[in-house]
Parts: sequence; C-alpha cells; structure tokens
Amino acid sequence: NGDKKHQTVAALFFNGEKMLIIQKADPAYQKKYSVIAGHVEDGETIEDALLREVYEETGLNISEYELMAEFEDLEDKCRYGVGFHDWHVFKIKHPIDIKNIKFDTSEIISLQWMNEKEIKENKSFFTSGSKSMLSALKIF
Repeated sequence: NGDKKHQTVAALFFNGEKMLIIQKADPAYQKKYSVIAGHVEDGETIEDALLREVYEETGLNISEYELMAEFEDLEDKCRYGVGFHDWHVFKIKHPIDIKNIKFDTSEIISLQWMNEKEIKENKSFFTSGSKSMLSALKIF
C-alpha cells in the first residue's frame, strides 16, 4: 500500500519447552517483555542483523541458528513511527546459561525462561512487536 515498513529479526532461544524472554530497559518500551530482536540496518543482510542484535543485547557470538519463519506486513507501530514490519524469526540452536550472560543493561533489565503458558499469561506485558510476531507463531 506504499506505507514504509521495517525489516526485523528475532532470535528465539529455547531451553526445553521454555523460551528466553527479555524485559526491555529502553523507556520507549515501558519495561515490557520481548524476545531478542531488532531492525535490519541499511546495507545489512538479515543474517548480519541477527548476529549483531544477539551480540549487542547479550554479548553472545552465535553460529548455530536456523530460520523458523518469516512474516510479512505484521502490524506494529515501532518507536520510529513505522506501522508494519516483515519479521525474520530464527531459532538459535546452541544452549545458553542465562546466569552467565553479560547483557547490555541499557537494553535489557532481565532475562528469564518462560513456557508457553507463562508467555500467554503475561501477553499484556509484551511489546506490540513481540505480540504480533508471537501471535503469528501461534504462541498467543
């Protein structure tokens, strides 16, 4: 329809039946929950954006991942005013110990594992972008 949209990547880490959930530190997100995710920058590939976002938010250099899903035109008004995003969702394959992650406190308040029931119970506390993506994945 001619509206501007952003390309966005998400990195989903799993521990058994639980997914890694972050609590956002940036005031624009009102301390809501999300997954590790971010916009693809100009001139950057989808995979480069994935690796950068994971490193920026967690300090982790990942090498084992697979594309889980791609969703076009998910409705989500981001802090830049863009109302639609194409999501590229990756499953990160290697296990992590969240107690040993030195995350960026300017971006993340906390890390926690949540199962599907806990994610659903906390749906109202997720950012709009993560809600759109998790709904598309049929988690909500």
